[in-house]
Amino acid sequence: SSDVKGLDAAYKLSVLTGIKTGIFPGIATIETKGIEDIDKLDIERAADEGRKIKLIGTIDFEKERASVRPQELERDDPLWSVDGVENAIEVETDLSGRFILRGEGAGAQPTATAIISDILRASRYAEKQSNSVVIMKFGGTSVDTPEKIRDVAKRVQRKVQSGVKPVLVVSAMGVETNTLYELAGEISSKPNGREMDMLLATGEQKSIALVAMAIQELGMKSISLSGNQARIQTDSNFSNARIVSIDADLVSRHISNGYVPVVAGFQGSTYTGEITTLGRGGSDLTAVVLAKALGSQLCEIYKDVDGVYSADPRIVDDARPIKEISWEEMIELSKQGAQVLQSRASEFARKYDIKVLVKNAHTNARGTLIWRGSKVEQPIVRAVTSDQDIVKVVLQEVPDRPGIAARVLKTLTEQNVNIDMIIQSMRSGDFNTMAFTVQASDLAKLKQDILKSRSEAREITIERAIAKISIVGVNLTATPAIAATLFETLANEGINIDMISASNSRISVVIDSKKVRLAVNAIHSAFSLEEIE
Repeated sequence: SSDVKGLDAAYKLSVLTGIKTGIFPGIATIETKGIEDIDKLDIERAADEGRKIKLIGTIDFEKERASVRPQELERDDPLWSVDGVENAIEVETDLSGRFILRGEGAGAQPTATAIISDILRASRYAEKQSNSVVIMKFGGTSVDTPEKIRDVAKRVQRKVQSGVKPVLVVSAMGVETNTLYELAGEISSKPNGREMDMLLATGEQKSIALVAMAIQELGMKSISLSGNQARIQTDSNFSNARIVSIDADLVSRHISNGYVPVVAGFQGSTYTGEITTLGRGGSDLTAVVLAKALGSQLCEIYKDVDGVYSADPRIVDDARPIKEISWEEMIELSKQGAQVLQSRASEFARKYDIKVLVKNAHTNARGTLIWRGSKVEQPIVRAVTSDQDIVKVVLQEVPDRPGIAARVLKTLTEQNVNIDMIIQSMRSGDFNTMAFTVQASDLAKLKQDILKSRSEAREITIERAIAKISIVGVNLTATPAIAATLFETLANEGINIDMISASNSRISVVIDSKKVRLAVNAIHSAFSLEEIE
């Protein structure tokens, strides 16, 4: 029958493709494999392994590919329970994520009834979403020329035409922030924090005004808002302020009046009106916090890459963009050196269940959806990352007695120095060697004389020629095989491991900084990350 050979499913794919694109492909153009070759033994074997065999039709609109073939589904798959005369369509969109449309497809008109029912339900769902607010955050390289700014305005226009209400968060143009840092350095050897934030905030104010002008030029209403005007209140920790609250009423009123608000990222103000900045990558934080304040379902982050990659594409030629990733994985990637999304923004989005879509500002590539993720139990390595912006602080001959380690950590806390990896090893007699890694940018805050005195160390040395390599994924410590593969891969390349740290979603090692490219490529290949989707 048509059902057994997969032709019925192929017909449905043709209809659904036509509704989406306006072009109805012939069934002969759809790669189709039915279930006629599956026998009782195949079904029993799958059942014994906790799986079901089902005939699945798939459409990938980005790759313009459709296929029908038998697949073995795990119990936690949403299509597992679709049995008998039921039809089901699993839809995945940027705005709504995944949802299932299902219902009976049997009777006098099985396929027509099921498809029409599904289409009507999908249309109602789309109508419900059409007035949604979506945050669109554009990084500095996306707005560093007038041409790119005009491209941003055109992208916004398409959003508006689709019925979505966009709110933009924009960074300073290109390397403007770095230029302002350098300019301040030419004037002062140690710029005052307040004045530095006043200076840095001007970068975003220039870009938001230009973006708003470009949107207005296309016939839309738009208004630029500084962090202070958008009522983003922070604490008074200049250069690395934390957002205390956002009063979204003003931005909401502008949206209701038909404006496209363009908000300055990276900045806010204290309750006394002092201008503050949120630290490197702070525009990401502005975007996700604004999404929460406005009740937005989605925050889109536009960059110069196609999403979150399995490795840095500047290091690994066959690195691939990942289709979707969980918040836990993204937080680890952010902390381990992947410059895709600020770690504070990742943690905030996870806390409030805000979906983030990382997309290329210059192409129509699908991007990477970051969300709470589907339940996955088996260990999976998703990406490998490197961080060369670290140093190792070594405390030589520290007395081996209770309280010393606590004293060291308390001192670092007082100096606002965050440590990442830490190790203590026996040296001789009653003395240990304690070592920890910190970001290179934090080294200037480390008061070594105080640390040496409180730790009673004989001396403190700094090692700079190091790098941290991390693999990130799911349930990595559930089996020793993953760590064993990592260590064996490095050993085969003659790379020595200096320090090791692990969690359920990350395994990190410290190596010689000269071996980063070799290590990352070898690890990427060992875990077959070029095949990831």
